[in-house]
Amino acid sequence: MEDKETTSILSSGIETLYTMKENLLELTGYREKSSKLAAEEDDLERQLAAKEKAQNDETASVTKKRKDELSASFDEQINSTRARIKKVKSKKEKEKNAKVSERVELETAELREERTQYLEEIKKIHKAEKIPSIFNNGYYYALFSPSTLKDIGFIILTLVLVLGAIPFLLYRYVFPEHVIWLIITYILTVLVFGGLYIAINRLIKEKHIEAYKKIKTQRSMALAAKKKINHMKRAIQKDKDESVYGLGKFDEELKQLDEELTNFAEEKKKAMVTFESATKYAIAKDIKAKYENELNDLRQKHDQVYEQQKKAEDMGKQFALEISEKYEPLIGKETMTIPLLDKMIECMEAGNATTITEALAYAKANTEENALLVQTKSDETKK
Repeated sequence: MEDKETTSILSSGIETLYTMKENLLELTGYREKSSKLAAEEDDLERQLAAKEKAQNDETASVTKKRKDELSASFDEQINSTRARIKKVKSKKEKEKNAKVSERVELETAELREERTQYLEEIKKIHKAEKIPSIFNNGYYYALFSPSTLKDIGFIILTLVLVLGAIPFLLYRYVFPEHVIWLIITYILTVLVFGGLYIAINRLIKEKHIEAYKKIKTQRSMALAAKKKINHMKRAIQKDKDESVYGLGKFDEELKQLDEELTNFAEEKKKAMVTFESATKYAIAKDIKAKYENELNDLRQKHDQVYEQQKKAEDMGKQFALEISEKYEPLIGKETMTIPLLDKMIECMEAGNATTITEALAYAKANTEENALLVQTKSDETKK
């Protein structure tokens, strides 16, 4: 059956060649169309991907912006309330401090008056005994009539200064740097300050020994009064009961502000939950509607091109299968070309052949002859 069909085709005339050429042209056309449509399909897919990305990016950007704006709006109110709380607390603290100071002044008034009297009595003793007022100070009493730990501290500091710092500074910056000068400086310092101390002690303290006994008594009572004042001051400052200061208006406002702050925090929490559960989807839906027509047009066009490309590819496969099964085994795949078929048709139209077999042989011989002629001319040119 196949031999008869093969013989029939090989012995057929020019009409079969026209059919062969037409099939080959159809195959070429469908392949070119398929390739072009495939490129168009790829381009449409890129456009779709870019448009979908633009939609997703805009959705993400707008959602983040709206969420940040919502959060910032509540934060602004919260921060405003916190600033108000801070301001009210500051005003309350300021007024409380003023009230505490008033209370301290009031409750220690008697003790302060007593202390003032003791100090005035000391001044009277100085005046009566004609002791220079320069010696009526805490440092003098600490050195010459110590009675407290603070006085002992003054004595230690003075000894460190006289026996350490002053000799070293004189040796370092005034006298030559030699051990002998350090010894001399130390001796001089001790002699000067020691002599000064002894002189003051003899001329002032020992000369008015009874007066200084009275002064010491008055200083002790003044110091005791001062301790009581400080104790009362600390007790008042540590007192947690603020009811005596009339600060209720501040407490009421702070209570309202705390409630307001709590309400804002709760409202913000609810608003953020609502945003996550509903608002952001509404935003996405709105943006999707904005892109929907353009995306649908692109998808529709893509689907059309896809179907057209598939159809062209299928048609090309059909023609390729028909050519490979029906004609290529007869004249060879390498010779199943439009130029060769045109030569075979030209040969038969010129009457040089009556069958496909004769036309094929003629066309191949003509092609080989032309190739040989071209080679010969090329060789001659090279020579």
